[in-house]
Amino acid sequence: MRASIFAVSIVAMALVGCDQTGNPNRDNAVFRASNGFLVHPIGDGRFEVIPRGNSSSKGFFCAAGDYAQRRLGEPPSARVVLTSPIGPAINNPGGNSAKFTVAPPGSGRSSGIFVNTRRAGESLSIGHARTLCNRDFPGFNPN
Repeated sequence: MRASIFAVSIVAMALVGCDQTGNPNRDNAVFRASNGFLVHPIGDGRFEVIPRGNSSSKGFFCAAGDYAQRRLGEPPSARVVLTSPIGPAINNPGGNSAKFTVAPPGSGRSSGIFVNTRRAGESLSIGHARTLCNRDFPGFNPN
């Protein structure tokens, strides 16, 4: 009995450092954003955001900002820039996605108060994008 509890504990601890596919959280592994959207790196500094459930523009930018800060280590002042509007996904055949990249602070066309995933070049600071994740808890900052 103790041996089986010990074995389950070891497996659970090993999985804590893994993403939803069971792979260690490395730069090329799938990332699950705080809103449940999946983010896949696709090369050349770009990444694909695949929605889960609600596929609002806010959700796409939330996931892009979450990935850029928590996975890539970018500062909140850097920007997530939409490189390809919502369209066919690369990593989810039959599904849709939006593609993003990260740019230095001050670059890219600011989306202002309206968030748009239909026009390439739209951007938000990572800090602003991550506030879109916090719809249920105003003022809450998840890391």
